[in-house]
Amino acid sequence: MARRGAITSPSNPLLKRARKLRQRKHRDAEGVFLVEGIAPAWQALEHADVEVVLFSPELLTSERALDLV
Repeated sequence: MARRGAITSPSNPLLKRARKLRQRKHRDAEGVFLVEGIAPAWQALEHADVEVVLFSPELLTSERALDLV
């Protein structure tokens, strides 16, 4: 089920988890990976089970990025 909503707090658990996943030890511990950027995110959506997509609306400037979201 898709959830939508703005993350307005830096202490949001989802945002905290994403920050932790920048470190390999956390990715290995959870058995997941973190993808950043439009092209890598596009590839991940085509080839993997994606748990969550986080994005910054003000950074979505291209049609491709808007289509992805």
